[in-house]
Amino acid sequence: MEEACSYPDCKVSPTFRCRCSNNLFCAAHIGEHMLKPGLLHLSETLYINIDPETKNHLISKLKEITSSLLNMETQLFSTTKAMINSIEQITLKNLAFINELYRKCNKIILYCESVNGINKACDIGKLDYYLIKRPEEIICELADWEIPKVTIKLDDFTKTIDGLISYSSISTILQGNIIEEKLEIEEVSGSYQGEFCNGYRHGNGTLITPNNDKYVGSWELGHRSGRGICTYADGSEYNGEWQNDLEHGQGTKTWKNGDIYIGGFKNGSREGLGEMIYDSKMKNYKGEWINNRKEGKGVLKVTDDYEYEGEWVDDFPDGSGIKKWIKSKNVYKGEFCYGNMTGKGIMSYGNGDYYEGDWRDSMRHGETGIFVFEGGVYTGSWNNDKWHGEGKLALPDKSCYQGLFREGLRDGYGTLETNEGCTYQGNWVKDKKEGFGILNDTKTGEKYEGKWVNDKMHDIKAKVIMHGGIILKGEYKEGNRVGKWEIDYPNGKKKIIRMKAK
Repeated sequence: MEEACSYPDCKVSPTFRCRCSNNLFCAAHIGEHMLKPGLLHLSETLYINIDPETKNHLISKLKEITSSLLNMETQLFSTTKAMINSIEQITLKNLAFINELYRKCNKIILYCESVNGINKACDIGKLDYYLIKRPEEIICELADWEIPKVTIKLDDFTKTIDGLISYSSISTILQGNIIEEKLEIEEVSGSYQGEFCNGYRHGNGTLITPNNDKYVGSWELGHRSGRGICTYADGSEYNGEWQNDLEHGQGTKTWKNGDIYIGGFKNGSREGLGEMIYDSKMKNYKGEWINNRKEGKGVLKVTDDYEYEGEWVDDFPDGSGIKKWIKSKNVYKGEFCYGNMTGKGIMSYGNGDYYEGDWRDSMRHGETGIFVFEGGVYTGSWNNDKWHGEGKLALPDKSCYQGLFREGLRDGYGTLETNEGCTYQGNWVKDKKEGFGILNDTKTGEKYEGKWVNDKMHDIKAKVIMHGGIILKGEYKEGNRVGKWEIDYPNGKKKIIRMKAK
């Protein structure tokens, strides 16, 4: 269950812990608790060693504070943060707290105006000497609060004054025209230890956030700026330049899984030139980044797999690039889209094959493409990495096919010229002659016209034109002439013969 303020009926989240009773209080009720009669911290003796000139200067400063506090009601959001910046957990909208500060400052003014000599003393409530406006104007530590432990040098004094205020365990040093503040704030929700300026964390300091992130480094007007190291609760760490509380500039970030990034950052994201080492050095990217994504030009190397060099968009290879595979020795040079080979490109295969043409989703796909393989050449249309559509195939045995393809096979109408001088014109199905087709044999002078089945002549009404004009009509079965055949001679004579299947 979330803790609440110990003040009766107050449910506000606590900001301070009082050592006297170890109770937690919100900003609105800690003062009333501190002034409650009977407690050990009811009052303290305040010793002031002060000369008239310095005293008057201090009173003037305090009056400036009260004037500023009065204006806070109308300038709450613009003024309060600057005046109470050193104690961040105080609720800035609490006007009652602002009014209480105003009352305290006036009480201190009245007390200081009554001091005419040295080593004067009186009892004054601790909270009455708790100044929040700017630490360089007056400093006090409330010993029972786990808040300011101060070592500070103040400006605007013309001479060195030691011991202006000796109060409890406070250590105050006033030196002319120098501001050097070191403040440790320990709160319920986190802690900061380091330097301040004008109420802001400024200089070097260490911050531990409520979720246990730890930052050690430079600050500028309340923000992490300059160089610093932040160790995050999730196990990651950033070491580098900061701006306005964000990783910004050059730096190194490591993640719990072992990933490492070295390079540019902008507004908390990887941006500019940088190198990312993944998976225990098994993968490496070096190049340009935008908003935590690879964008621009870069090189990605994956050990024992591949290397890509080229353009990137939205964390993917996109645009022109070169991809090399380690084991196969394949090399692609061309266009990419969202990580895939898409567009125009050339693939040189490790086995000597070569393709130039269109690609889609890392597959050869398009109307034109040239593929050279083991002495053969295919030129034509592709679909999903296979010959598909119109194409021309020159085979290693010097034969050549031109026609239709389907899923990498001759399918549809096409013409085949063999190395033996034969020409087939007709239909194909799954790389075999099927349906009607004409076969010309230039060596024998024969011409077959008829049907084909499973790459063989198969027709009961086949026609063969022989050398010299002789025509044979009959049946072919599985590539053989069978049954009765009619022979027509050029002079008009006819002859019937009977064939036997081989």
